[in-house]
Amino acid sequence: LRWIIGREGLKTYLIDALAPTIRKLPPVRRKLEKEMAGTMASLREKFSKELTEPRMTLPSQGVPENDILELMAKRKELDTKHWKDGKITGAVYHGEEKHYDFISQVFGKWGFTNPLHPAIHPALRQMDSEVVQMVVNMYNGGPECCGAFTTGGTESILMAIKAYRDWARAEKGIVDPNIVICNTAHAAFDKAGKYFGVFVKHARTNEAMEIDLKHLKSLIDGNTIAIVGSCCQYAHGTIDPIEDMAK
Repeated sequence: LRWIIGREGLKTYLIDALAPTIRKLPPVRRKLEKEMAGTMASLREKFSKELTEPRMTLPSQGVPENDILELMAKRKELDTKHWKDGKITGAVYHGEEKHYDFISQVFGKWGFTNPLHPAIHPALRQMDSEVVQMVVNMYNGGPECCGAFTTGGTESILMAIKAYRDWARAEKGIVDPNIVICNTAHAAFDKAGKYFGVFVKHARTNEAMEIDLKHLKSLIDGNTIAIVGSCCQYAHGTIDPIEDMAK
């Protein structure tokens, strides 16, 4: 009982334990199926509105290059109209059309390279290491610091939690690790917990939508391998008190 209370709490534990059985009850199952059908119908309607020449099978004959480029131009116009006015929060980061085209030119030069083979692509390996070193220097890392190039925020979070888990197991002997995050933290932390067997504890927010430091402290135990603060968090744009958390 102490173990349960120290992790997710008795209420959450009972809900998780009973939920699979409750979902199998005929009235509940029918309600869930109805809601799911409605959600699927809504998604199909939403995502079927803006399609350009839908194709479900490979063409029986090769398509002329000009036709492909014309189709790509239509699809690019469709994919840029929702954010080009600058009213989208996140998702797209650009420096107007001129810079957008410049970045596309750079990307195009490396479209057929593979960083898994650094001996074949020495320039790519160099740029990879240069970016890592730039970030190391940005965070005042010493000569022993290193890093890995990831392809996005989610992968970066996954790799960070894996690194914490592996370090805690090797250096501290922790085999039942947990992390403490604010309930406004990126969803990838919960995903990382599922992937790597790390239990995720969720701290409350205060009135300013920042992490509740008192609740955070109460969730930390001997198996806590990391605590997470956002600077800033995506949903509301607030910044957790990182310096206070570090203490």
